[in-house]
Amino acid sequence: EKGLHNTIITEESLALFTDKVKLWRNIEKMEDPIKKAQEEKRFLTNLHRAEYVIYNEELKDKILSFLD
Repeated sequence: EKGLHNTIITEESLALFTDKVKLWRNIEKMEDPIKKAQEEKRFLTNLHRAEYVIYNEELKDKILSFLD
């Protein structure tokens, strides 16, 4: 229903990722090259990708249990 049937990340994680993609695309549309470069640097400096991937622990445990 929500397109998450093939993933073990949470809806919250997917929404956060989607927000980051939208923010990056808005930065890439900037016409002022200096401001664009500053925003790109700020974005990348503050991008902590590992923190954005939140796993559904229950589903993860089921998968690992199945693989055992």
